[in-house]
Amino acid sequence: MAVDIADIVQLVEAQNQWRGQQTINLIASENPQSPAVRALQNSDFMARYAEGHPNRGDEVRRYYQGTRYIDQIETMARAELLALTRCRQADVRPISGNAANTAIALGYLRGGDAVIVNSTPAGGHISHNTIGVFGRRIQTRGLSLSLDAPKHIPLHYFPLSADLYHIDVQQSLDLIDQVKPRLIVLGKSLILFPEPVRELAELCSERHIPILYDAAHVFGLIVGGQFQDPWREGATWVTASTHKTFPGPQRGVIVSDLDAEAERTYWPSADRGVFPGSSSNHHLHTLPALLVAIR
Repeated sequence: MAVDIADIVQLVEAQNQWRGQQTINLIASENPQSPAVRALQNSDFMARYAEGHPNRGDEVRRYYQGTRYIDQIETMARAELLALTRCRQADVRPISGNAANTAIALGYLRGGDAVIVNSTPAGGHISHNTIGVFGRRIQTRGLSLSLDAPKHIPLHYFPLSADLYHIDVQQSLDLIDQVKPRLIVLGKSLILFPEPVRELAELCSERHIPILYDAAHVFGLIVGGQFQDPWREGATWVTASTHKTFPGPQRGVIVSDLDAEAERTYWPSADRGVFPGSSSNHHLHTLPALLVAIR
């Protein structure tokens, strides 16, 4: 079957009219983009690479040449994100919220580590669960991804309150004490209420258990001051998509507010998890649009 370029153009134009002009879009994981955000995604950056971190003066930190302008944009995006979130560490290279989660899983977890997450029936994202990156990362030989199997991965689910919409804090504290997880993951795809970050953080801090808060669906609400503040409540890393309640391009971020000691302990895991972990070429053409959305 021969495909005519004009037919492809027609399909794209039809999509622009249908979903862009004629439809009331009610999908929670989508958000309209401003004309500036949309316009800046079509540039020469679409064909370029810039692995690593932006160069600093004579210090070469990239694995590609020809990055002088994306270095400036990426540096500004990181600085603006830190100012917006009032935090101290940020990575703007993940290409999605899932890639940000993958970075933490790859950078911090090892086979056999115990993890506590929200189950998918409770609203947890698939990346947190058995067939997602967290489940597969902690799998070792002989352990099934099925939690119904006699020998299965050490993935555990937060107990829920009677209404099934909230985490049962006391039972969760007991579970943390019992299984001694390497990591707990808060945040959901189906999220209506704040997560009990503060209530779990004290015990986790005592046991040196970091907290990952997946803010993919509520990031815009968080930075707008309309939801909880996971950093100040005790989260170690906050991962997020930048195109749901936050009106940017389809990308992801990792943001932390760690003191110097905690930064040395936990931030390198995020850094190496992003590159060379979950992202190589980090879709440079959407970074200018992210910078505009943050501003």
